[in-house]
Amino acid sequence: MDFRYDESHEAAALKIQCIGRSKKDRKRVEAIRKQKEMEESLLAVEGAQTQAATKIQGVARKKKAKKRAAKKRANKERLAEMQATGKEWSKEEKEAATKLQTQQRIKRDKKRADRIRKSKERNAELGIKEWTEEEQEAAKKLQTRQRIKRDKQRTLDIKTGKKSAFETTKVYKGGSVKVICTFPDNATPSGTFKVEKKGFTYCAGTFKKEDITVTLSPAAEEVGELKIEVDDSFLTFAVQGTDNWLTKEN
Repeated sequence: MDFRYDESHEAAALKIQCIGRSKKDRKRVEAIRKQKEMEESLLAVEGAQTQAATKIQGVARKKKAKKRAAKKRANKERLAEMQATGKEWSKEEKEAATKLQTQQRIKRDKKRADRIRKSKERNAELGIKEWTEEEQEAAKKLQTRQRIKRDKQRTLDIKTGKKSAFETTKVYKGGSVKVICTFPDNATPSGTFKVEKKGFTYCAGTFKKEDITVTLSPAAEEVGELKIEVDDSFLTFAVQGTDNWLTKEN
């Protein structure tokens, strides 16, 4: 047999090499194309996320601006009402009101600082700790169970007539005192209330709300009717003077 290498063999070898190079080039071109498509899709996702984040920030700013405007409007209305009554506050009453406001600001600032500190500690712990998949699933399961339990209780209360489907509750705070007002619906400016002092129920009854003024009418006869001013933006209340059953230490 003749195994000599001639031109036909060389041509066949060149053809095989060309076929191999063409396959490699096609694979390389395909890989580059896929990489570009992936980069474009990532840029599109980042752009959508940026737009969503900007929109969320805008909504948050609007909410803060609305709260500031509502607070300023409430302060102006309060001042106008005080000027319209023509009442001249004594020095002792002014000092008592200033002292009460200062105490409320100090408590509010302490709570805010405590929330920020706890949030930082929580974020630091989450940044260090690596949650396993089982722990994440357990947390989701626990949250879901709590939501289901809460929704079942609310549905049961609505069916039995204990609550209305449109019932809302607002908790106004002033130091260690809470005034919990329950509105049967958004259109009714009256309902039931409960006062808690240091975590214990002090009294309960009905209330009527007119603008920023809430008139509390306790069920107990020995506790008289009382008017307070509420701020729906920050869910706080204020009452003139200290000689009343709401702010008096018992």
